[in-house]
Amino acid sequence: MVKDADYWDRVRERAKELHSDGCSCVPDFFLYGCLEHDCHYRLHLDMDNNPINKAEADLQLKQYIQSHSWLRRYSPMAQWRYWAVKRFGKKAWDHDA
Repeated sequence: MVKDADYWDRVRERAKELHSDGCSCVPDFFLYGCLEHDCHYRLHLDMDNNPINKAEADLQLKQYIQSHSWLRRYSPMAQWRYWAVKRFGKKAWDHDA
């Protein structure tokens, strides 16, 4: 799915409504991906209001970072952020439900 400017406007608006902090504890190099991830975690829904699970939300963050990194799928930042949310994000996922 190609995500256009309107999609990212919806992400930004929904994240603002949810008081998202963007990329928690790391620089906001990939802010829109972090905002989208925050929306997924807080609502357990994608941007079209379809249910999304934690694994899908975490994978979408990784794919966002990869698609916006000059290293693409070989981005170490994508991998370590994916590992971090996969490993340590369960509490946030459960809390925001």
